Amino acid sequence: MSSSGNTSPPPGGSGSWWSRMSRSEQIIAAVSPAFVAGISAIVVALINQSSSSPPGASANISSTAVASASPVVTKSAPAPLSFNKPSNWEAEGKVVSVSLTGTVPHGEHLWIFVRHAGNYYVQGLATSPGPNLWSLSSVNLGSGQTIDINSWYTIYAVLANSKANKRIQAEYNNPHDINYGMSTIPGGSGAEKATYINLYRNH
Repeated sequence: MSSSGNTSPPPGGSGSWWSRMSRSEQIIAAVSPAFVAGISAIVVALINQSSSSPPGASANISSTAVASASPVVTKSAPAPLSFNKPSNWEAEGKVVSVSLTGTVPHGEHLWIFVRHAGNYYVQGLATSPGPNLWSLSSVNLGSGQTIDINSWYTIYAVLANSKANKRIQAEYNNPHDINYGMSTIPGGSGAEKATYINLYRNH
């Protein structure tokens, strides 16, 4: 079999360094350049692969981290108004103090009415001693007459817009309506009953 082919000597004649090399040395010398070139190609391919990662990958990770760190702001829902029932709600006198918890919407006013024997009696505006707290210290359950004792009274909390507030204020300043009551709550649709409580006057 011919020994020519992969081990063909380079130009330079029979007296060159190639002819003085052994068979194994000639094979190693012929294969080494190809081996080095192959290793170089693998290294270049690995570098290209690492540099060709999707450009948005790191950006996506960063943006996700920022989004998850953003605080979530929630708005608390308005709390419905409710009366705090007194401990002796079945044994009240002529004058009582009432308190409520809940939210009064911005721009509205909280009025207290007493209903008895078919009439409404305006008692005044509730004031707020703290967030979602409301009170009115002097609420009249009837008059000083004996006929008003031993009877049930309904106390209403009424939310009034600006227009209804003016009408209720006018009736509140009218002594006749304070003393004898009104068949309806002034203010029409602008005055809304929010809640109520029943109290019994026994003295």
